[in-house]
Amino acid sequence: MARVAIVDDDVLVRYALRYLIQPEPDIFVVAESSDGAGIMTIIDESACNVLLVDVNMRPLNGVAVAANVRRRYPEIRIVMMSSFYNDDFAKHALNAGADAFFTKTDAAAEIFRAIRGRSEALSGTARTLSAREFAIAELASRGLTNDQIARHMHLSTNTVKTYLSRIFKKVGARNRVDLTNHVRALTDPSAPRSGQGVGVGLDAGEGSGVDVGADETESD
Repeated sequence: MARVAIVDDDVLVRYALRYLIQPEPDIFVVAESSDGAGIMTIIDESACNVLLVDVNMRPLNGVAVAANVRRRYPEIRIVMMSSFYNDDFAKHALNAGADAFFTKTDAAAEIFRAIRGRSEALSGTARTLSAREFAIAELASRGLTNDQIARHMHLSTNTVKTYLSRIFKKVGARNRVDLTNHVRALTDPSAPRSGQGVGVGLDAGEGSGVDVGADETESD
């Protein structure tokens, strides 16, 4: 059984990872932190056996955290994550003692595989939305425009539109109302939903006529 501590300075990423992990019967999030400064105390208090650590953090980056943890807790599985793949990042992370490396754009199944440390097929509860895709979906469900999401996620507006188009197809949403209903149903099953909606699985069939440009006043 995996007892996971998440260390990432982006609260939305921590929320997204917690959401993705929650349905898995053998993985539990037992602690989280916005930086690696107090990581030893977190490990001692939470008795975690898996550490999810963001590579790019301040003041102590993920590579330094991994090296410190590996020296003191050789038995803990260390999984490094980054917003994008970079050979140097991955090499430094593994050299520092990390057991696995994934990007936040990877599908949840890949994240679970990194946490579990095995490559066999995963259960049907594995989501097809990556942590970043869910973070964008959650922001869209709050009513943020494409430009606002782009600023929050440090992406271009066009990149956000591309992500939303992909997300809508994965969840079977035709517009932002459908997407909002879907996100709310997953994060709060008691929340009311309008219309027919879609199923709980995030690998629902593709919809047609998807409207990603809900922000007509925006410019690219």
